[in-house]
Amino acid sequence: MKSAIDNTVEVQPSYLSLPTGHDSTTTTVALTNTGTKPVAYRLGHSPAVAVNTNNAWYDQEDREELGAGVRFKNNANTKDINTISIAPGEKTAFKVVINIADRMRAQPLFYSGYLSLTPINPAKVAEIEAEAAAAAASNPARRMLQDSMSTAATSEVAAAAEPAAAGGDQDFWFPPLSIPYLSFSQQYNDLPVVASPRTDVPEGRLLVTQRAYLCSLMDGSCAVHEETELPVDATTLTFGVVTFALPLARPVVSTYIEVYNANSNALLGRTDILEGPVAWGGPKTLMQLPDMVSGAYWQGEYLPVGGSGKATARLTAGAYKFKIVVQKPVAVADQQSGAKINAADYTEKIDVLGRLVIGDGRDPNWGH
Repeated sequence: MKSAIDNTVEVQPSYLSLPTGHDSTTTTVALTNTGTKPVAYRLGHSPAVAVNTNNAWYDQEDREELGAGVRFKNNANTKDINTISIAPGEKTAFKVVINIADRMRAQPLFYSGYLSLTPINPAKVAEIEAEAAAAAASNPARRMLQDSMSTAATSEVAAAAEPAAAGGDQDFWFPPLSIPYLSFSQQYNDLPVVASPRTDVPEGRLLVTQRAYLCSLMDGSCAVHEETELPVDATTLTFGVVTFALPLARPVVSTYIEVYNANSNALLGRTDILEGPVAWGGPKTLMQLPDMVSGAYWQGEYLPVGGSGKATARLTAGAYKFKIVVQKPVAVADQQSGAKINAADYTEKIDVLGRLVIGDGRDPNWGH
């Protein structure tokens, strides 16, 4: 406890958020000893279970006994290391190489774990490194530890392969440290936005893959075919009886709706852009987009193509179809990596099933 309170070792970074979709990532970790005594650590790794995000919309995220492999290298990246020592008042760095296997890259997995720094007697560093080298040469399990795909196996192999800490159970003047890490096994922007049908979930059988739905608030019905016509008269439209259902598989950061002439396919305009996180829904609570886009159920207003971007028009008699445009979030690590972020890579257009047919006075007869 006292060593934690009086800790003189600073770690940078204290958390590793790794770029997504990489099979191998190398990161530099720096330790600064602000104290008056030397410190030393044995380096280790504890993987956590991975979380499969495929159709997490159903609240059935699958946990996988899969973890990344970790190797520690000297700062020149020329040899493996098992320990790190820092003299008083000095700063020392080392490399962390985190790898994921093909089996992990084949699935949309969030994977994570901890890098552990366990205190050891600074006078025993050379001895521990020699023991570790001998163990690696004589025990193939040491290599298995670095490339293991099973978190359970990794823990067992680590216990068998790691040499015991030298110096006994003494009370060190510096505390153990841990550095958590997190990443995603695939490119985060490649994840689909809309949930896919799942036959093992009753509500999932009602979904059409990668589509949104034109819906009526008059009777709660939604179009499930492209050719389904949902009629409404122009006056009733102003009461906000038209809405859209979008079964999101994950949150998005902005949305808007494109309006098309259903006969010519010409783009007429779009609704206002909703900025800010849009929460995901569930099978029994399909998200009504216009409620969040305009602050009220949609009344047929849109910003015409070629307009000022401020003046709105309203749909008149005719047939219309729609697309919902969503902006997907950029992973924090991808933002921080310095790589160029192309907005088009994070934009997805989703076809809306159904055609809105506006008459000049007939009563709406939704879904019939």
